[in-house]
Amino acid sequence: MKSKLKEKMKELGMTQAELAEKIGVSWPTMSRIANRGFCSKKLIDRCTAALGCNAEEIGLYVKNEYDDKLDAIGVISKTLEPFDAITARAILKAAVQLSGIGD
Repeated sequence: MKSKLKEKMKELGMTQAELAEKIGVSWPTMSRIANRGFCSKKLIDRCTAALGCNAEEIGLYVKNEYDDKLDAIGVISKTLEPFDAITARAILKAAVQLSGIGD
């Protein structure tokens, strides 16, 4: 499925490289934003100003600290696969507690 951001850029005849230049980021960063759909509030504001629309219209949302913690726990979960179930659960439980998720 094509992202709303990519659709808006196409509608305006703008490439990722052009939008990247307008908002002051590298093309690889712009590509990640377009493909993932999230970035900082500051970059969302720059994108919406450059494209003349709001964040909902281009499907962007703010990646927050909670998302980062969930990503980290996902990585930890994957690395625990070789461990036995009891050890893996104990490590994952500790990671969740340290992250503050569920507080």
